Parts: sequence; structure tokens; C-alpha cells
Amino acid sequence: MSASKKKNKEIKKSKDIKENPESGLKLVIVESPTKEKTLSRFLGKDFVVRSSFGHLRDLPKKELGIDIEHNFKPRYDILTRGKKIIPSLKKLAKECSRVYLATDYDREG
Repeated sequence: MSASKKKNKEIKKSKDIKENPESGLKLVIVESPTKEKTLSRFLGKDFVVRSSFGHLRDLPKKELGIDIEHNFKPRYDILTRGKKIIPSLKKLAKECSRVYLATDYDREG
């Protein structure tokens, strides 16, 4: 059985979460699939670790990327892979009692 099928079974067990969110799973979102595997081994059964497969959004390539008139608010474009991954992460996050974003310690993270 593949790792993704095993994790899907873990998520299906989360029926209790809707009844009592405090006793539910905790979602940890990391950037790389390698980190997903590694952290899954260390964290307990109460944690579901998922990878975003890198960055999901970026500043636009053809514009400045900030809104000067609204206190320099950044404008982001969702990357192509983000359009596929974000809906599944959102769905999983709704089923979990807590979400942790474990970003890389780099200029983007």
C-alpha cells in the first residue's frame, strides 16, 4: 500500500473531528515531500503531515506586486501547482483541529 493511501485512511478516521474538534488531528504543512516523510516518522498518530510541494503563490512577474494606494499591500498570483494543491489542503485543514505551517527558514519562508 502506498504512503498516500495510508494517509488517506488516517484522514478517513477523522469522523470524530467533526463531533469534537479539540480531540481531532493536527495538520502540519511542510514545503517538501522529503520533510513530509521525515516528520511523519517523528510525530504521533494525532498529526497528519502534508507537503505543499514548494511555494504555492508568488508576486506577479509582469507588475510591481504591491498596491501602493493601500499601504503597500502585496498582490500574489497563485502558481499552477498551487491551484491543484490548495483545495486539498483547505479540505484537510477543515477536518483538523489545528494547522501548523512549517515553512523553510529561507528568504521566501
